[in-house]
Amino acid sequence: MKTHFDSVAIIGLGVIGSSFAVAYHNAYPEAYVMGVDVSPEAIEKARERGWIDEGFLPDRAADALAGCSLVMIAT
Repeated sequence: MKTHFDSVAIIGLGVIGSSFAVAYHNAYPEAYVMGVDVSPEAIEKARERGWIDEGFLPDRAADALAGCSLVMIAT
């Protein structure tokens, strides 16, 4: 039985969203973690630190959500 999701999109990369991204990525490093945020700086910081694999601004949120196994809303 599978115990995790293969792909996760996190909307909001503030304290809660980033914390979830770090925890999920550490627990399941093979999962693909995407982040959506209004701040390009927050997206870049999360990518540089390895918390997310890919980041999106809100105008491209549909690209992040398409085909995701789990969507976490942290706004």
